[in-house]
Amino acid sequence: MHTDPGRWRRVVADSGLLETARRNLVSLVGEVELANLMGWSDRATPQRVLLESLRYAHEHDIAIAPPERGDVMSIDPSADTDIARTVVSRHASRGLQPWVDAIRRQPRMQGLSEMMDKATQGASNPMPAQSMSDVAPQVRLVANAGLVTLWPLLPDLFRRLGLYEDGRFTSSEAQVECALWLDWIALGDVPLDGQMSVARFLCGVSEDVLLPERVHADHMREAAEQWLSTAVRQLPGWRTLRIEDICRFFLRRPGMLSVAASGPMLEVPSQAFDILLADWPWPLNALTLPWLPQPWSIEWSMPDMDVAEGSPGARRVVGRRGKPG
Repeated sequence: MHTDPGRWRRVVADSGLLETARRNLVSLVGEVELANLMGWSDRATPQRVLLESLRYAHEHDIAIAPPERGDVMSIDPSADTDIARTVVSRHASRGLQPWVDAIRRQPRMQGLSEMMDKATQGASNPMPAQSMSDVAPQVRLVANAGLVTLWPLLPDLFRRLGLYEDGRFTSSEAQVECALWLDWIALGDVPLDGQMSVARFLCGVSEDVLLPERVHADHMREAAEQWLSTAVRQLPGWRTLRIEDICRFFLRRPGMLSVAASGPMLEVPSQAFDILLADWPWPLNALTLPWLPQPWSIEWSMPDMDVAEGSPGARRVVGRRGKPG
């Protein structure tokens, strides 16, 4: 099941301008899965992710920083013609112009002046902004809000559990079971004790659906544990942490979930050790999943500090990151 490309574009735009981030996004989500999320007919490549990010900035007139060495990769215009002709334009926005100049200087882009002249013809219009609801949003305190740190990897988890195939849940019961598995990953066998978890909302399970007791087959537990261990090894801030510490300090974090006509908003209060999320390979200010009708916005502010000491698994972390934007 493909999502509407507009739901995913803002998320990809946040990752595509940095070489490491876009390569991690393609590697971890997968070329086929990312293409499905974007609604592309061919595989998602780092080149296409870069160009899609630039096109988003172009269409929305967003000023972006000039490219650094390594940010601009070799682009094959024969494979990326539709996007390239929109981005590589003589009418690019002022903030986008340094990127356009860098792309034009690449050998493969030489001799494409005709394409550049016609770049803006047929370009898609930006999506109209969603109207805000006149009704006050519903706000809920949710447990395990930190599960959103793993959002691009959830389809792969559900596939490994045999509950998600061909871009959809295998059944409504499987969809509910996926929510139970997410809570198990965060809590183990510890019960929720009546708390409402973010897991049911991440899996698109309605609030009026009663979740059964968690009973998990041993082979599925092994699959879930292996998935989490593999994911952690690929996440820069968590590689040196124990699984128990990741669950305690991050995945079990409470949050406030607001639901309005404009889409869900999850607010997660920051803690000092959140500095370990500073180099995360995908955005933590938004998420979208194939089964969700709307993208989510996330407010997860990073600690306002130059040096964070005492973080689990880190003796000294230097740097600063503000609110994801």
